[in-house]
Amino acid sequence: MAYLGLLILIALLFGQDYLLYIYYLKSRIIVRWVTNTLKSVNVIAYVVLVCTSLIHSYIINPKLLALLFSFFAIILSWLVYKQIMFLFLLIRYVNLLLRKITKRRCIFCSKLYRITAYLTSFLPVLFLLYGIAFGRWDFKVNKQDIFFDNLPESFEDYRVVQISDIHAGGFVLNPNKLQRAVCKVNLLKPNLVLFTGDMVTKTVDEMDGLTSIIASINPLDGKYAVLGNHDYGSYVRWGSIVEREKHQSKLVNEIKRTGFILLNDSSVVIKKNSDSIFIIGMENWGRPPFPQYGNIDKAINGVPDSAFKILMSHDPDFWIDNVKDKRKIELTLSGHSHGMQMGIEYKGRQYSPASWKYENWGGLYGENQVLLYVNKGLGYVGLPARIGMPPEITLFVLHKKVSQ
Repeated sequence: MAYLGLLILIALLFGQDYLLYIYYLKSRIIVRWVTNTLKSVNVIAYVVLVCTSLIHSYIINPKLLALLFSFFAIILSWLVYKQIMFLFLLIRYVNLLLRKITKRRCIFCSKLYRITAYLTSFLPVLFLLYGIAFGRWDFKVNKQDIFFDNLPESFEDYRVVQISDIHAGGFVLNPNKLQRAVCKVNLLKPNLVLFTGDMVTKTVDEMDGLTSIIASINPLDGKYAVLGNHDYGSYVRWGSIVEREKHQSKLVNEIKRTGFILLNDSSVVIKKNSDSIFIIGMENWGRPPFPQYGNIDKAINGVPDSAFKILMSHDPDFWIDNVKDKRKIELTLSGHSHGMQMGIEYKGRQYSPASWKYENWGGLYGENQVLLYVNKGLGYVGLPARIGMPPEITLFVLHKKVSQ
């Protein structure tokens, strides 16, 4: 079904090309050789689209995959430009038809309209190119001061840093960028660092040369992690279940080499003076088609109901279905959504297409001392770009709420 949809898309794009070529050939501005060049570019674009769609699941070499998606991003930039140009062209033809009917000249038939169409068509392409060249490396620190009634006094001003969705394959060609993110984490002087899943995109090979960089994250009281949906090898065609299980074991060992302690449906107590808080980690649990490996009852086994708890769960939908209005877990940390890697953030307000799929996709949610924070991730998946939705490092400063 997916391939049928791809063929329909290609057919529609070719139909658009035909109309664009007719327009270009009749234009006094764009000559015939430009049209022939555009034909060649479009053929290459369609070949890349088809090849990327058909073979990316078979490619496990992280550098080759990174190069493939970088080339794909360039082709996508061209297609975005062409789609918007087609929209302007469609408006122009509709208005030409109206002009013949009404015998009146309209602004959409003017030279000014054509110039405006060309200029505005370039804007989305420029945004996309910016997201590729700069946006995906523009690591932002979001500080959250959060107040809780039952936070133990010894943990006043306790600093917890959350990172998520590294997707190491995106850094194999740019390890210095990951090093810069790690330096930002260390400069925050965290007590704890919590990683909420998706260390890799496909395989553990992505971590070659990056393990030591991630290992240099140096909090005072330890660093803990959980697995995300990409950390189970679900996006690779394995020869057998045994092969996949061997890979899973290798990935777990590599994560341990970074110094992160994996909490797979388990918990750990953090003590300070005579006080303590609990960090709980769950295996991935998401709504279909994402896997549901996590077991919250197993994860919180042995954790006192009255204890202050921080839960790590990669998918934010788990909080909605299993924590909100059901359990007293003060703070749940998630990732997964990436904020769709595009959107708008301005003066505390934000919007992203991620909101079409996820009720909680980025930032702080909840009430009555049961909160969820969704981190937008450090890395990226697929398109190597972030447009208006920069990679995020979150610093939580915990405070005890003073009774009025």
